[in-house]
Amino acid sequence: MTRLLQATTLFFLIVFTLIACSEKTYTNGSYSAKFDSFDDSGWKEYVKAEVEDGLIKRLEFDGVNKEGIKKSKDPDIRKDMEALTQTYPEKFYDDIKNQYIANGELEDVDTVAGATISTENFKILIAEIEKSIVEGNTDEIILSQQKRNEKKTKN
Repeated sequence: MTRLLQATTLFFLIVFTLIACSEKTYTNGSYSAKFDSFDDSGWKEYVKAEVEDGLIKRLEFDGVNKEGIKKSKDPDIRKDMEALTQTYPEKFYDDIKNQYIANGELEDVDTVAGATISTENFKILIAEIEKSIVEGNTDEIILSQQKRNEKKTKN
């Protein structure tokens, strides 16, 4: 009976150790990633994350144009997109980031219909932020829009 208890205890100790080691450890701080230039439509998307108590507490995903106007607040793009795709930036940015927050895993973020490029951009940007959060590096990440475009044409 003692050996069974020891074996069971050892088993659970190994399982809990493996679970603890597989979880991401996030460092508190403010993190951000953006592209270095504007895309063909005139927007530059970015992600900002606030980590508190080892968890992402706030997440912002949006785009800005050369005038500094947020894509999610642009009434013209909303009107044009909603008529064609039944979605618009304010809605799809929230949909994308809420999927990530709800699931906690990048691979569980599904492409939002009508926002394929923005979904891909989010995945690229948040993957870089995840690396920084684990490392505790709060320097802003600036990614090449050119490399993003090259990756897009390969897919």
